[in-house]
Amino acid sequence: MLSVVALFVAAAAVLRPSVRDVSMRSMEIEDLEALEAEFLRGGRHMPPRLGSECGSYRWTQDATHIHVTVPLPSRPPHSDVSLVVAPTEFGVEVIFPTREFEGVRGALGGAVDTTKTKWHVEDDPFQGPRVRAAIRKERDHEMWRVFLVGEEHAPTVQFAGTCRVTGARFKQHRHTFDLEFDLPADVVEDPDRLRVDVTPTSFLVDIPDDPTWLPRRAQLRGRVVPEDTVWLVDPPTRTLDLALRKTTAVTWWPGLADEGFF
Repeated sequence: MLSVVALFVAAAAVLRPSVRDVSMRSMEIEDLEALEAEFLRGGRHMPPRLGSECGSYRWTQDATHIHVTVPLPSRPPHSDVSLVVAPTEFGVEVIFPTREFEGVRGALGGAVDTTKTKWHVEDDPFQGPRVRAAIRKERDHEMWRVFLVGEEHAPTVQFAGTCRVTGARFKQHRHTFDLEFDLPADVVEDPDRLRVDVTPTSFLVDIPDDPTWLPRRAQLRGRVVPEDTVWLVDPPTRTLDLALRKTTAVTWWPGLADEGFF
């Protein structure tokens, strides 16, 4: 049986002029997920030479840089964020930390040029607020196996954003997920037309008598307590506000819904 590495190299050779073309170019985590699904079916980890998701952060690399993304619960002023790259250590802290974000810190998995780090805070409409950093490697073409020593592969938390499956805007808290859906004006005036169904692993928002409304349904990335669901229609904003209570508090989900579920 071919090894995982052999399968990856064989597939990459078909789709790219060389394996080096795949590993050396700068890649977003979405690209890595596509490669993982295509080359490493069965839930195996992506090749460490490309990058990884590590719970509180994710990283990718090219020939010269490590690219790191750290999700945040909310967007703080740039002056409230501290990012430190030392010869052997990396850290991201918020001056006024919340209980949701405890910072990221650890020993680097390789040598860096500490004078050439670039970073910024951004608010992505789908991924939510986050810190993004480009860290210059000390030696070009050296492919790191880990970004931080001792890191473990785990889906990266997403505190806020927009669900690509349902279009819902959401914010994740320690105990709940708060969702917001835009509604037609006539439904805002007659909320009894709404159908809201919640199971431990999914939800549905529908307007059965409106043929133009596409049902908003999704498979959740965690479990909730259906009987604790709270929802209301807010006329001023013309939105449905839906609060889902997590079965297990202080567990951070990598987003709201499974985007492969329809």
